[in-house]
Amino acid sequence: MKVQSLVLGMLLMHPLMGNSAVEKKQIESSTTKNILAQPLEERILFLKKNQLNLELMKEFAFGEKYHLKDRWTAMHSLVALKDENSKQAILKAVQSDDWFMRDAAIKLSQKYFPKFSVRLSKKLIKDPSLIVRTSAVKAINASNDPSAKDLLWEALYSQQNYRKGRSLWIRKHIARGLVDLYKAEKNIGTKNIHKFASFLQDKDKKVQSLGIEAMQSFTNKALGNKNTPFEIHRKRWLSWWDQQQ
Repeated sequence: MKVQSLVLGMLLMHPLMGNSAVEKKQIESSTTKNILAQPLEERILFLKKNQLNLELMKEFAFGEKYHLKDRWTAMHSLVALKDENSKQAILKAVQSDDWFMRDAAIKLSQKYFPKFSVRLSKKLIKDPSLIVRTSAVKAINASNDPSAKDLLWEALYSQQNYRKGRSLWIRKHIARGLVDLYKAEKNIGTKNIHKFASFLQDKDKKVQSLGIEAMQSFTNKALGNKNTPFEIHRKRWLSWWDQQQ
């Protein structure tokens, strides 16, 4: 069904058509609600039709009274326009008190504005929400941006990414990003190898595992194979590294 036909039909058949401003607002909201159920291409056509439709969609995206699913769909529609309205919506979402709007800003900008997403993610890597921070790290990792190294090292050991002394899940994503970034370099130097050797003594086993992967990659050595028990493999690398000091 075409958006224009859907909107016109709803407005003509609605029993409140022609009544008060409040009732008109109810009709507009109802129309937008139905538009949200349409495929993305139809929603984009709806938004491009006029400024009123844009404002209605923004109201749904940022209106606290609406269901989270509708807010996500409205936000996705705005960002999918890939214009200045999209970037304005993203920037507004970044400032939202709602963590899921900040998270949506990262995920949707990553899809439609990758470079913009990296800039946002570098700021949101210290967000109060663990979910938002994790999305920020994933976006940075996907960008393979070497300028993010210092931020990732800082985040890996930030107290914000521990809870009661225990490593949070975000740290495995941070460690993964660091390993991948340094793998892109021909020679990372002894100082950086030492940093990855410290992964072997981390309390998080997933970080330890990435430490083994890093040491194998950066030293071109193999001190075990897929059949080597994890703890034995880890201790071999610790012993080998101690001998190098």
